[in-house]
Amino acid sequence: MDRETISHYRLLGKLGSGGMGVVYAAEDLKLGRKVALKFLSDEYSRDPVAGHRFEREARAASALNHPNICTIYEIDECDGYRFIAMELLQGATLRDRIAGEPMQRDPLLDFAIQIISGLEAAHSAEIIHRDIKPANIFVTQRGYVKLLDFGLAKLSVDAGQALETAAETLSSDAVVKEHLTMPGVPLGTVAYMSPEQALGEPLDARSDLFSFGAVLYQMATGRHAFIGNTSAGTVDAILHKTPLPIARLNPELPPELQSIINKALEKDRNLRYQTAADLRCDLLRVKRDSESSPALMVTHDRPTKPIPEIAPSKAIPSTRPEVDPQIRRSRRTLAFGAGALALAVVAILALWWWRVTVSSATDANLRIQSNPGAQVIIDEKALGTVAPDGTATIKVAPGKHSLRLSLQGYEPYSTSVTANQGERQSLIAALHPLSPPLPPPAAEGSLLVRSNVTGAEIMVDGQSRGFTEQANQIMKVPLDQGIYRIQLKKPGYKDSAEQQTEIIANRENQVGFILVPSADSASVAVLKPSPPAIVSFTASQSKITMGQTASLKWSTQNVTEARIEPGIGTVSPSGAHDVSPSQTTTYLLTGKGSGGSTTAKVSLAVVPKSLETGSITTASGSSDAQGIQETLARFKGAYDSMDINALRREWPSLTQTHADAIRTTFVGLKSIRLNDACDGLPAISGDRAMWTCRETITYVIKGQHQIPAVRHTITFYFKRAGGKWFVDRREGAANGKPGAPG
Repeated sequence: MDRETISHYRLLGKLGSGGMGVVYAAEDLKLGRKVALKFLSDEYSRDPVAGHRFEREARAASALNHPNICTIYEIDECDGYRFIAMELLQGATLRDRIAGEPMQRDPLLDFAIQIISGLEAAHSAEIIHRDIKPANIFVTQRGYVKLLDFGLAKLSVDAGQALETAAETLSSDAVVKEHLTMPGVPLGTVAYMSPEQALGEPLDARSDLFSFGAVLYQMATGRHAFIGNTSAGTVDAILHKTPLPIARLNPELPPELQSIINKALEKDRNLRYQTAADLRCDLLRVKRDSESSPALMVTHDRPTKPIPEIAPSKAIPSTRPEVDPQIRRSRRTLAFGAGALALAVVAILALWWWRVTVSSATDANLRIQSNPGAQVIIDEKALGTVAPDGTATIKVAPGKHSLRLSLQGYEPYSTSVTANQGERQSLIAALHPLSPPLPPPAAEGSLLVRSNVTGAEIMVDGQSRGFTEQANQIMKVPLDQGIYRIQLKKPGYKDSAEQQTEIIANRENQVGFILVPSADSASVAVLKPSPPAIVSFTASQSKITMGQTASLKWSTQNVTEARIEPGIGTVSPSGAHDVSPSQTTTYLLTGKGSGGSTTAKVSLAVVPKSLETGSITTASGSSDAQGIQETLARFKGAYDSMDINALRREWPSLTQTHADAIRTTFVGLKSIRLNDACDGLPAISGDRAMWTCRETITYVIKGQHQIPAVRHTITFYFKRAGGKWFVDRREGAANGKPGAPG
């Protein structure tokens, strides 16, 4: 922003940008305090959907007053700039704090309790955040956690509050419309979406608890709970796959905390935590238990009393008369023997005293509490086994030792201990059971079922596996590898005979059935299949200049083989193909099916280059206007075929973020049609052009019927590069309710 002040704020510097907003540090000149100003970026400033989200963020966050939620001061607009004034925070996001590494237990529990406390406050005010992720969680320099970005929050409103109902509630249809009309602004972040959010179902507070569980998993392991090579792959992992066990990635984490994370990540919302308050209580309980149960305790043995010294008695002078010399010699011999015996006794007692006092004083005792039967390995030597009472006492020399506990069926535990002379050290280590190995993926193939009637029930080994959608069209049923009995049933028709078929992995096996009415089955004839039909066969323009390209588009029903002549040959039953004939040509489309064949024609006039009026725009049109028309036709064709690569060829300025958002939208659709009715000719100025069109979007969500079309007024901006026109950007707004005239 090239200005120093806005309203009563003085801008101090840009802090960052992301999503739809740009954030600046500023000074409130009225109150003399530092604030953060969030502006709606230029790209979205004229978009009413983005503006609504921007206001919703301010409205949702300002309704909350909690130490773990970023405070919103006001929302205002000045000189065309819309902004939110909010609390200025110093620190880093939780995403930066994690940085791909598991967090320590104590800060993990502290941050988690603060996050869930903020969520509990939001849910108490009937506000669902819907975009909980590490990038939207801020950790200040003092360790306070703040929830940010309520731009996707949903406020629950009473029936009587019709003023904000349309703005604050979004059905699954509205979600898709928002994706289609606003590429690059997804409703939530894919890696942290709840299953119900990924499916576009109505959301409640339990969706935030699942997203919080995904954040907890990343805090505990340093990696995402759900990973895919694409957005669609990540959605599939959220819906159908289980994250790797936390114990394999971070064995130091308390088992109780692992259980909390697993419960928060339950795919069935009825088995998940039901309230943020329950989750917060469990986290507080884990924190209390971890603080009151130290893992290591050191005690001193009582000093050993020294053995009293044994000293020889002093000789007492004899008063007896002199004895015979021979007797004296015998007595000397006996005295010598007794002295030797006394010396031996003294030596034995001295050795015993040394062992009791000196040796005991230099050894250390290691007392281990663990699972009974666990083997104790110290310095790579097996020195004992944990007794049935869960304890083992091992005598070790003073110093640092490596210690490992192993038990079959449990994850091994390794650590190091330092033993001090004369001390008793206690170690508590609970071994965690090994997680059962994941079952190998099933070898899956496909069964292709064709029938002459619509709505026939497909029975596989007596179990219903769906219904045929249209007569004489293939219904695809995924099955594991094996041999199956296939039968079709429909009220009013005779059950078909069972067909036995074998499904082979990664291959398709087709079976066909003809059902006949059940009444008077002896006299009825087999129903004839529906005849093929060409729904449409058109060219993107009726006339081109020699050397230019036009696009042929066609759509058929009940066609199994299609050809376009001259020069194209076999094509798919429905699709598009670019042509560049050198002369005026009439193309013939032939469609064949089990019910016969049909044809359609389209003519394309080719004007020689000598008849061109020039490359400069004229009032009646020009080659530039025609090139823009062709670019727009290819753009619509790429959108209709849901081909991101083709779309980016016509729209080179499309960012990766926008392309990923459009690709995510396509995941939830069965089909889409984009039609534009443009006013007059494009306005061309040099290498730039603009063209205002009335756009109609028709789409069908997977698993649902077609919903009413959405109409908008869109302005296309084009630019020319290398002699060719490209889409530069699109701007527009809703021009009416779905289904209303454009």
